Amino acid sequence: MSAGLFKRYEHTGIVVSDLRRSLEFYNGLLGFPVVRDAEVKVLNLHVVFLDAGGSLIELLDYHDKAGYVKAPEKYFGLRQICLLVGDLQSAYEELKGKGVDFIEPPLEIVPGQVSHAVFLDPDGTHVELLQRHIPMQPGVAKPR
Repeated sequence: MSAGLFKRYEHTGIVVSDLRRSLEFYNGLLGFPVVRDAEVKVLNLHVVFLDAGGSLIELLDYHDKAGYVKAPEKYFGLRQICLLVGDLQSAYEELKGKGVDFIEPPLEIVPGQVSHAVFLDPDGTHVELLQRHIPMQPGVAKPR
């Protein structure tokens, strides 16, 4: 398959345990505006889409949580979402001032190229703040 087949990366879905708490986090704290809020009756699901600046975050609140088995601590699948920022230190300080507890403070992870900081959403999903010191150029790197 060619990347030309796809228009763009559209959204990331996150199954939440408490929709109100997750909305307070993603909309209230991080400031992502709600663009759609709907019931999906055929799936017994309440879904909320938030604008994350070019792509969407989809919060999935299943009404019948008894049917879902909690994944073990180490599992394959979604581990984090990454938010690109222009100034990592400023973003870190602003969120810290709003009460966000970071599990990893700002750190240069690729010298001269990339820095990040990490905190958790209400359900434990890693939220990475990423600052690129030099832009990533699609198509330049070849897979190993």
